[in-house]
Amino acid sequence: MNLNNETITLPEIGELLALAAARDQRTVGTADNIAWWQDLNVARVTLADAKAALAHYYANVWPRQDPKHRFRATAPAIIEIVLEIRAQRFANFVYEPDPDESGAEYVRRLRTQLTAVSNGCSPAHPATELPSRPVAALVAGIADAKAMPAEVFNLLADRRFGPRSIRCPKCSAEPRARCTTEGGKQMQAPHPMRIDAHAVQTATCPECHVAAGDGCRQMGQPYPGAHPGRVKAAAVALRVESGA
Repeated sequence: MNLNNETITLPEIGELLALAAARDQRTVGTADNIAWWQDLNVARVTLADAKAALAHYYANVWPRQDPKHRFRATAPAIIEIVLEIRAQRFANFVYEPDPDESGAEYVRRLRTQLTAVSNGCSPAHPATELPSRPVAALVAGIADAKAMPAEVFNLLADRRFGPRSIRCPKCSAEPRARCTTEGGKQMQAPHPMRIDAHAVQTATCPECHVAAGDGCRQMGQPYPGAHPGRVKAAAVALRVESGA
């Protein structure tokens, strides 16, 4: 693990486990600290989120358990609660655009804002009004279109198709074409595999923090498809781009 890319340090793990021990009287050893440190860093959990999850566990989950068979909080339980917290944060996320931004600046700012929301931080400069079609404004006009590299222009133009902008890995439907059933009938909605593939291609994952184009990972291993938070982030970005 890259120690320069920690989301939570060993001293912070010690602080977290001390809070857990104060609640459930566990004994904490070196192996506990290392195991929690590894697991929470793989899941990209910060100390603030871990504390919030720990408090939730002992205030809401612990009291509902049979006192004779209560389970102490574990790193996987904390990670699961943190993922739920992140999903709630994205429920009302709205991208805050800059009317003068380029396509590349748009991608960078969107990724930055998604990361900030995932970590519980608001974007630095909240906007009071959103342009109705921020991306359309970037590509409007023949002069602007000619000045933009063809591959960038085509990519932005295809955004409105969402998952249909890529080939379906399930039925091999061509870009922009609708998915089909095994019997050849056109489907109204894309195959789930196509939705996942589109999310992987276009969105940074707020759950495992891989960049757009990189497959999701879970506990250090490849994750099948895309995390739900990533699919939601891709859908939110698409709505913003289309002015919906």
